[in-house]
Amino acid sequence: PPPPPPPPPPPPSMPLPDGHAHACDDTCVHSNDGECDDGGDGSLFSLCDHASDCGDCGHRVVPVLPPPPPFTATTEEGLRFTLAKADHECASADVRLGDYGELAHCAAACGRLFGCKFFLYGKGRKAGSCWAEFASDSTCPEGWEPDQYDFFALNLASPPPPQASPPSGAPSL
Repeated sequence: PPPPPPPPPPPPSMPLPDGHAHACDDTCVHSNDGECDDGGDGSLFSLCDHASDCGDCGHRVVPVLPPPPPFTATTEEGLRFTLAKADHECASADVRLGDYGELAHCAAACGRLFGCKFFLYGKGRKAGSCWAEFASDSTCPEGWEPDQYDFFALNLASPPPPQASPPSGAPSL
């Protein structure tokens, strides 16, 4: 058999533009065939995804996409909550809040429990199971446990200021 191809050259030491990084893998079905096939500069063909024929094309500069914004929702009562970590529960103390057919109802149940800032909502075989989590913070310094729950944080803000009373003699609505 022919010897394995040499490793790809290291990325160039030129500074990269902001929001870009070096990428290099050999996931192209035509990688390591002696021809650059990723459609980038110097390639002979455009048969593969950009930066996926590293053995033949070398490192490529690609844009780094920002992470998607966190999932945030609001209950009917106006309580906002955000997904802090999917597919995990925190190894903190917890209290079962019940079973709810909707995520927002689980969030509302947490909002009604004194001291509840975080909650779990089950999926898969644990679908609808709702638990209050008493973690120290949303990063769960107590430790994460993989499970069929998503870990959410209530977005607790100061309550809105009280509505001013209408001046005396003003018609009430």
